[in-house]
Amino acid sequence: MPLDPRLNPYVVPPRREPKRRPALLALVLVPIAGAVATSLIVTTSAGAEQVDTEGVVQAEAWAAQSGARTENTGDAGGGRNVGWLADGDWMRYDNVDLGGPGSLTASVRVAAGGRTGGTVELRAGAPDGELLASYQVGNTGGWQSWTTKTRVSTTGRTGLQTVFVLIRSEHGGDFVNVNWLRFHRTPTAAIPGSPSASP
Repeated sequence: MPLDPRLNPYVVPPRREPKRRPALLALVLVPIAGAVATSLIVTTSAGAEQVDTEGVVQAEAWAAQSGARTENTGDAGGGRNVGWLADGDWMRYDNVDLGGPGSLTASVRVAAGGRTGGTVELRAGAPDGELLASYQVGNTGGWQSWTTKTRVSTTGRTGLQTVFVLIRSEHGGDFVNVNWLRFHRTPTAAIPGSPSASP
């Protein structure tokens, strides 16, 4: 009587045919996964296209900071915003292009849900450097209720600069979130007959 291979460790059991179900399942899932990935890429791209990114510096892309933290944002375009900002906190951004000659418009995207308010300042070179623009910020309706504040800067600086976002408040505690800053240059119109005017 032959020995049962399950009871004799010296007898090699007969080879079993591999199951085909996992391979078949993989063949079915690959096209589905590809379709889902394509759908996600299209959706992400469509959301990103809704925001004009020319001259925009994302707040979370700092080179250095003090007191700043990031979180997922509910603002258009998604991504992350910088929050938990209080008096004396700052973020530094290197190689920010302020453009060439002309009128410089500087904007910040902010949200605030607290009772206290304060100021967001954009400064060049250092936290106490030249003031590029200053914005008063009060309660916007919530920590994810975003608004854009814009100022025309009087700076003569052009080209690549180090820019600081400095938070100021007379009250203690966090009072503002920042999602991005944007710099836009409007070329100065040449006066007819001036050396810079085209012939």
